[in-house]
Amino acid sequence: MTCSPTVIGLPIGSDAAYGFVFKDEADVPVDLAGTEFVFRMAAKYPALALEFTTTADPAVLYVEEDATITPVGKPAYVADWLVLRLAPSITRQIPVGALTTWEIERRKDGDQRNWGVGMFSGYGGMNPDA
Repeated sequence: MTCSPTVIGLPIGSDAAYGFVFKDEADVPVDLAGTEFVFRMAAKYPALALEFTTTADPAVLYVEEDATITPVGKPAYVADWLVLRLAPSITRQIPVGALTTWEIERRKDGDQRNWGVGMFSGYGGMNPDA
């Protein structure tokens, strides 16, 4: 599995959800059944280090099997995907700008590999509720 860095916009102080579909070299979605994932985020300023796993944090990070994926401008298809759901209490910790790095680590059968890397570009966050 290869990955290229991806910058994702993240609305600070809001609910945010992201789905990741992993495909093999033939562009076929990978079966994620029985796979554990770890999602990490880190920023230098302000200092931030968060980690979520599909085992310990299933409300935040989970695998949805046989989901209908509808890409913009492309036909829908069925695949497993990794879902990351961030509540406002988490998104408020993200600094404004592309400063927060993230990575996705896959763990299965004793193997641990990085399946995704990138940065969050935090925006907004002017809402006064805390």
